Amino acid sequence: MKNRICIMSFFIMILFGVSQAVAQTNIPNAPAPFNGEKTIKIALIQLLIEGEFMQTFRSGSERQAKLMGIELLALNNKNANNESQADAVERAISLKVDGILLSHGRRETMKDPIERAIAAGIKVVAFDIDMQNPNVTQMAQDDHLLGQMALDALVEDFNGKANVGYIYVPGVLPLDKRDVSFTKTKKQYPGIVEIVRTGTLDSPFSTKNADQVKAVLRANPQINAYFAPFDEFAKGVLLALS
Repeated sequence: MKNRICIMSFFIMILFGVSQAVAQTNIPNAPAPFNGEKTIKIALIQLLIEGEFMQTFRSGSERQAKLMGIELLALNNKNANNESQADAVERAISLKVDGILLSHGRRETMKDPIERAIAAGIKVVAFDIDMQNPNVTQMAQDDHLLGQMALDALVEDFNGKANVGYIYVPGVLPLDKRDVSFTKTKKQYPGIVEIVRTGTLDSPFSTKNADQVKAVLRANPQINAYFAPFDEFAKGVLLALS
């Protein structure tokens, strides 16, 4: 349900930006694009396309676009490739889309292409990437809280003392925010000790991280807990333990 609400919000924000009107198409006597004379085109550009959450995000976007009479173009098919994501924005500009839904990525990589998109009159909504641009509508979940909730459970389960393995890939905004929560927790509870950190976004996420975790556990048998703040990372830990 939360994913669907997020996706609906994306489309409503894009449509609002395109017309400054009600998010509905084919309205009699309405101005374009809501009079049915023009099909609204929106580009979905994700950094991460692998994993249950990302696949649900994409399929939900496709369903919502169909319901609203929007042509959705999923333009980036290279997983965790910053340059490919930037190239996808350039392609969206050339295709003269009305809006871009940007999911994750590095601001440093996306800054210039997104500015060019805005200059071309394309509306941009960004999820879990802080573009630091007043012309970009930002959306995010509370990743600090999500990380903290998991860590609070870890602290409770181990009475504030655990030798922790950690999976983290910097540069992905939600993971960076959850890392802030981990840093805070380690300071608050000195008995929560980070032993080793690893992490990769090489495909497939779960099995590649499982390989790293297996090696970590062989070398560090004192580890009795894992903080893996992304579902595909958690799957990797479970695969390593199976």
